[in-house]
Amino acid sequence: MTDRLITKAFFDPIFDHEHAYDRTFGVYLHRCAREELVVKAMQRARDAGTLGTFEGLEGRRFDEAKAWNALAEGHDPKGKIEMYLTSAILLDKVDTIVGEAFSKFSNRNGEEIHDKEGFHKSLAAVALKVEKWLEHPKQFQKDHMLPRGTSFGDFDDREISYLVRLDGWDKIELMEKGLRDDWRPVRGSPEDSCEKDDDCEMEP
Repeated sequence: MTDRLITKAFFDPIFDHEHAYDRTFGVYLHRCAREELVVKAMQRARDAGTLGTFEGLEGRRFDEAKAWNALAEGHDPKGKIEMYLTSAILLDKVDTIVGEAFSKFSNRNGEEIHDKEGFHKSLAAVALKVEKWLEHPKQFQKDHMLPRGTSFGDFDDREISYLVRLDGWDKIELMEKGLRDDWRPVRGSPEDSCEKDDDCEMEP
């Protein structure tokens, strides 16, 4: 049997905090090892030969995708910044799963837990749900749907945004858009992205 990436004990740091039950989700964000969890899942996928990489990053500053590729190529992140960048593409969904579960025992998004006994009992199931998602991370449901929660800006050009379509560890599609454009799949470098109908300068 494969060792679990996350168990109920993952949430233990919440309960060492003075605001464990009145600012629960915020304490989770700051105390639980979310980035490390995602990086471990990525390392496991890499070691199994199933971690895909992002194509078409040449000429672009999508640092989160570049950090992902670096891990896929054998460079494990060092320090908080690298750890965050490497895990960022998957963090939002993990936090959404946790926040939705916490909210069942509170009045808003995991804050002010009223049913403490029920909340504690639920954590094993929350951990299992996160574990299952990390086995096959999915950022969209159908081909025509855009992913939610994976929008990132270009570090050099803030008018450019990126979206990640992910169906498992090895099926990755990167999309981009300009400020007034529609989303489109990334194809090669920005300077090579002219279409037939564009007014591109053609070589004689």
